[in-house]
This record gives sequence, C-alpha cells and structure tokens, in this order.
Amino acid sequence: MIILGRAFGIPVRVARSWFIVFALVACSLALVYFPRALPAAPAMAHWAWGVAAAVLLFASLLAHELAHALTAHHYGIRVESITLHLLGGVSQMVEEPPTPRAELLIAAAGPVTSIALAGLAFGSRALVDRPEWMVVVLGYLGAANVVVAVFNLLPGYPLDGGRILLATLWAWRGQFGWATRVASTIGRISGLTLAGFGAANVASTGEIVGGLWLVMIGIFVYQSARDAGRLGEIRERLAPLEVEQIMGAPPAAATVGDGQSLGPHDSAWLAFRHLADTGTRVVRVVQDGRVVGAVDRQGLKESLARRDDEHVA
Repeated sequence: MIILGRAFGIPVRVARSWFIVFALVACSLALVYFPRALPAAPAMAHWAWGVAAAVLLFASLLAHELAHALTAHHYGIRVESITLHLLGGVSQMVEEPPTPRAELLIAAAGPVTSIALAGLAFGSRALVDRPEWMVVVLGYLGAANVVVAVFNLLPGYPLDGGRILLATLWAWRGQFGWATRVASTIGRISGLTLAGFGAANVASTGEIVGGLWLVMIGIFVYQSARDAGRLGEIRERLAPLEVEQIMGAPPAAATVGDGQSLGPHDSAWLAFRHLADTGTRVVRVVQDGRVVGAVDRQGLKESLARRDDEHVA
C-alpha cells in the first residue's frame, strides 16, 4: 500500500493493483479510444490525452470516496483512510453508521457525486467546441462517471446500492442483523449473476476482455457481499457487549501513550474493528488515565463462542 497524500485530513492510499488498472486504462485510451475519436492526431498526443483522461477518471473516483468520507464525518464517524484499488475505492470508517438514515445518506453520497461530475462534464462539453480533444476528453469523463454511478448502485452489498438496500431494510424492520443478512444474500446473487453473464458473453460472442472483466467484477461483488455478511453477523453479536465484559488483564508495562486504546464502556464491536483494521494484536482499555485491561483476538473469539453457546442454550 502506498500513501499518495491527504485530502481533507484523510490519508489517501493506493493498492499496488491500482497501478495495473491505471496503466490498462491509459493504454486503452491511447491505443483505441483517442485514435478512433481523433484519427488525424499524432500518437504522442493520443498518449498525452490518454494519461490525462485516466488521471481525471481516478480523480473522479477519489471525489466519489471523499463524498462518502465527508458525509460520514457529518455523522461523527471517523474515516481512517481512503484506498484506491483494482475496481475503484473504499473509505475505511472506524465506526459504523449509527442509524438507517446515516447509512443511506453516506452510501448515496458517492453515486450522487459521480452523477454530478457526469453532469458537469457533459455540460462543459456542450459549452466548449474547441479544442476538439477537450470535447472528446469531457465526453469520456462524463460517460465514465455515469458508469461508476450505475455500477455502484447495483444491489451488491457492500457496494453503495447494497448499502442503500440495507439501510432501507434496516429502517423497515428495525433489525440491523436481519437487514445485513438479506442485503448480503442479494449481493451474492448479484455477483454470481454478473459473473455468469460475463462467462456467457465470452462463450456466445467471443468478447474475451469485456466478458472476463464482468466475471472478475462478479467474483469481487460475491466475495465482498459474503465477507460483509459475516462482518454484519459479528457486529450483531458484539455490539450489545461493552469492552469491560470481554477484556482481560492489562498488558505488562503498559502505558497510556502506546498504540490504540478504548474505554471500558465502549462497544466490543469497536474493539473488533480496531483489531481488524489496524492489525494491532492488543487494544488497551483505559479509564481515568490508567490502563485497566486489554482486549486481544483470542478474547474476542472466546466472547463470540460464548454468545453462540448462549443462543444455543
């Protein structure tokens, strides 16, 4: 993972897979899109425009994720980082949205931003007729943002559309766990459908590149929905518990200034997120400036096991 910088105080990172996608997008634009749109232009110009359009595309993806992050900040949710990866980006929120309304607005902020960027690009293209390459770039940027918005609105939890579905179900039944299970199931079905459609497209038309992209996206949606569903189940079991109910003895020679810390009355789910998101092995529990306990991975596993036993009993 490479840190690009900060946006509104939030670290922006890129996964190594991002560089592969950036290169593929730039090459596709330089070798196919711009030569078809502007055949009289020299190859060097095609490459310059291709790289510029790819940069603008990923700037749009960053704006999409920033919209999620800033809306989360509005609800008091801290965003640890924004990561751009193979198929887009993700905002790493430390806490989960507290209400269905917060979940819905945070999820919807990204697609709304992408649609607004598409409108801005298409509107600018309508007002500008020279130079011709700028008109073409604006057309590409508008179409790309429409695709980003539509893709993210698929009901494949944890895509934005899936999170909007989860928020709607949560508000309807008032049960986060049930809403998560339903949204996760629909997300897995959506992923399998996309992958199947991609495979059928390869078999029937021979369109290997487009078909394989659909298969890869479908697998990504399926795996993400499955993992998000598991996290939802863990949250449902841990959220009612306080940290003091699962903490063990303080670590030896612990000081308040070292690493992450939680309060004894914080949610056990927050402890799980700290351990999972930061890779920390132990989270200290601090009260009145004094370390009173610690939570580790084994303690969390035992707490989950006890909760399962209580449900069975």
